[in-house]
Amino acid sequence: MFLTLKETLEKEPDNVEALEKIWISVEVCRNYEESIALHLRLIDKKPYNSLAWYNLGHAYNFIGEYDKAIDALEYSFLIDPDFETGYLDCAEVCMQQQEYAKAYDLYHEAMLRFGPDEEAIPFMIDSLMRLNRKKEALRLTLQFLEQDPYNDELLFFAAEVYREKRRYNVALHYYDKAISYNRMMETYHLGIAQTYEALEAFNNAESFYREAAYMAPEENKYWVAYIQFLIRRNKYAEAIAVLDEADNYAVGIELDYLRAACIYLNGAKKEGFSLLEDLVKEDPKCVNSFLQLHPSIESDMQINAMLKYYKEY
Repeated sequence: MFLTLKETLEKEPDNVEALEKIWISVEVCRNYEESIALHLRLIDKKPYNSLAWYNLGHAYNFIGEYDKAIDALEYSFLIDPDFETGYLDCAEVCMQQQEYAKAYDLYHEAMLRFGPDEEAIPFMIDSLMRLNRKKEALRLTLQFLEQDPYNDELLFFAAEVYREKRRYNVALHYYDKAISYNRMMETYHLGIAQTYEALEAFNNAESFYREAAYMAPEENKYWVAYIQFLIRRNKYAEAIAVLDEADNYAVGIELDYLRAACIYLNGAKKEGFSLLEDLVKEDPKCVNSFLQLHPSIESDMQINAMLKYYKEY
């Protein structure tokens, strides 16, 4: 199929039907490099071929050339301002690359041109959240919830903003609604756990931290959140047991640092200190978060002396 479409496009670079079909073939065959070479030739012949730029952008994205992907996708809608998919796909790659300001601008422009897109709205609000523009994010969330009150992603964003504003009971209301429509989102369970912890409802908090970790066992950030909670509650032995379980599913030096902290805090100071020293020599990126785990760690003179030594060394 790819070869047939390729031959067609070599003769007719702006054949819309062939341009629309060839990307499906590229995804199936995964011949992205060949697709890039083809579309670059097509663009040389027809520089204002928006679909060729669009296909080129997707091929670049699949091989990890993200800056080139964004540029190519951007050309697709600059050439054809009515090409909504170009805006949205470019914004999606920007989100993946943490270019949140650009992503928001693209989502916003697409919404002004084409009206709200049900699938794009949560991403648009997420970009505002990541830019710390929480007031705008909440305003848009509540606005769109009036039109779609069962959208669990929008309910979650409302809950997140209210939690950060310390309006915990309002946050729980929105979290509960979100989870009633989609029980399988670990991020929702984590948000509820953090809210219950802020309310000092520690049993409920622990239950939801545990649930979040079990829902996405391969992602260490949920184990990390759960274990950090146990450390804050001085449950060091329990935290070590959870770490043992996490080791069956997830990997990451953050978990190793947490193990050093738990061993140290649980009374085996020599063993915990030795493990910590090995980790600092291997990768010191988690040192600051390690120090913040517990007041007794942050004030420990032996630990601080060792960290200072390796920092200067």
